[in-house]
Amino acid sequence: MANSKNASALINIRKLAALDIAFHGPKFILAEFGTGVFLFAACGLFTLFDGIFRRHSGWEVIWAGYLLALGINYVPLLRYAVVIARQRSAKEEAAGEMAHKAKHALQSLLLLIPLVVPALAMAQESRRARKAADGCRVDRPPVARKLYRLSR
Repeated sequence: MANSKNASALINIRKLAALDIAFHGPKFILAEFGTGVFLFAACGLFTLFDGIFRRHSGWEVIWAGYLLALGINYVPLLRYAVVIARQRSAKEEAAGEMAHKAKHALQSLLLLIPLVVPALAMAQESRRARKAADGCRVDRPPVARKLYRLSR
């Protein structure tokens, strides 16, 4: 029981992407997440090479690692945003979370902690897959529920 409370206390990464799309639109969010991935990765690589080959600075290498990790944080968000935008299901997936906008705004600061978002996304997907394998009801967006019912 305590584990499920802790899991629900943290934001669902897919719902975070859905909320962003519902509030700001898919074009803007896809551009934001795509830019986040590639810009942080490019800056991180540039800083890494500069720190290793040019300045021989340990702090610069650490900063480069942080920038690269921030770029990796945006990968699951970009992946979910692409899927949600293709399905056009942002409003349905974010429907229950719209009232908790302040909570999600605060928890979106998790993007600043390296590798937390990918770790949470993998844990949540693993939990979702285990529930599906056990035959439990999985939190599917309404569009996916309709497709699931039609496939049976």
